[in-house]
Amino acid sequence: MAQNMSDSLKQAAKESGLTDYRISKMTGVHASVIGRFLKGERSITLETAGKIAEAVGLELRASV
Repeated sequence: MAQNMSDSLKQAAKESGLTDYRISKMTGVHASVIGRFLKGERSITLETAGKIAEAVGLELRASV
């Protein structure tokens, strides 16, 4: 079963070992936004998802 984008980002962020603060510095997205997203307490825009994906070494691809 394919993971959704949110689950994939959360897993990659966890596996990267990067802190919310470090991802924040790499993306320009506030650390509290990243932290709340990774805890499942907040949704994010596709633009923000792309920034986080790049920071943790993922490539977002459209699925049709």
